[in-house]
Amino acid sequence: GCASTPVEREVPADGSASAFVLNRSEFGITLYIEGSAHRYPLGFVDAMSSARFRVPGEMVLAGGSFSLVAEGRGIGPDYVSDPFVIQPGYIANWRLPDNDVHVR
Repeated sequence: GCASTPVEREVPADGSASAFVLNRSEFGITLYIEGSAHRYPLGFVDAMSSARFRVPGEMVLAGGSFSLVAEGRGIGPDYVSDPFVIQPGYIANWRLPDNDVHVR
């Protein structure tokens, strides 16, 4: 039956994904995710800390490539990640200040 099929990952019913940001810089950043259609605010990540955010399903399901954007609000530098593709249930991991992004 179906039980023998390994479950790769749990896909949320709402089609959402996640963004996990590890901010090793000395500045807090305001985080956005940018898709083909628009920029969506995710939240704030303090200096020397990490946070995980939900990326809404309607954005994920719209497809295309995405970038994570961090704004230093005039105190620290701004960052834009390399473009990536994400699917429901996946996590985009972004490390700052070295600007390393990978999706798993």
